Amino acid sequence: MQLTPEFKLRVAVRLLEGMASTWWDGAKGKYGNTVTWENFRQEFFAQYYSDFEVNAKRREYTLLTQGGKMTVRQLEHKFRELAEFILEYVCDENRMVNHFWDALDLEVRERATQLPNMTFSQVVEQGLKGEKEWEERKLKNAEEAKKRKWENHGPQGPSKKGNHGGGGSFRTPPLPSRGSQGPGGQSQASGGTRCKNCKRNHLGKCRDPPRCYQCGNTGHLKMNCPQLGGARSSGPSSGNTGTRNQVGTSQASRGQGGASASNAPSVNQGRTQARVYAMTEADAQANPDSVAVL
Repeated sequence: MQLTPEFKLRVAVRLLEGMASTWWDGAKGKYGNTVTWENFRQEFFAQYYSDFEVNAKRREYTLLTQGGKMTVRQLEHKFRELAEFILEYVCDENRMVNHFWDALDLEVRERATQLPNMTFSQVVEQGLKGEKEWEERKLKNAEEAKKRKWENHGPQGPSKKGNHGGGGSFRTPPLPSRGSQGPGGQSQASGGTRCKNCKRNHLGKCRDPPRCYQCGNTGHLKMNCPQLGGARSSGPSSGNTGTRNQVGTSQASRGQGGASASNAPSVNQGRTQARVYAMTEADAQANPDSVAVL
């Protein structure tokens, strides 16, 4: 059906809406009452079909591929939309067929059949066929992978031996080594803490006789250690042995028939016993609190 230029102009103007209709009302004024179809095409393409926009559509059409992002149907719709801007493709179906075939994903083309002298509808149909087979293959591969995982690991999943979580190995905390320092700086070992009395490591009460914490000897405690000095711990002077007086005695020593006061016990037993100290006459005079026993 052949349309006259006048009829094309009337139809095109009627199809304009909104901003496009307002635009044409202003653009046609420079032509007066003698507007032709060619005048309309010239103004319309200058407004809505500039060289910049046409070149952008050409580049988009040339680079168009399925790219794993579109289905074959979506590719077809985009292909037809862009082809309207490139008249040489619309007028040459063979070029459209070849370009559409190359735009399909490789997995789709491998499962489609490229027939000789195909029409555009046929190449789309072959693309849909290849896409269906590819989707079925992917589904089957996923099922086989799931089956292999089940056979290798069972319903409980992978073995829990070896590494855990993000690849780290489970480690038990190390036990303290022998002789390591414990709280308060005391040396510790697997046999207990270090005893202040026997200087060895053991548990429970020390079985050795009590020792003086001052000199380390047995027979007296630290409070009675001779090394602390003073009148209580002063021993007999080596140069005045013959001139000493005996001072102090206990009631227990007098009950034994006048036993020598020098034989009084040196270790406390229960209650504190009276102690005997040997002093010179000069020492006795220097200590008015001392008591002489005759």
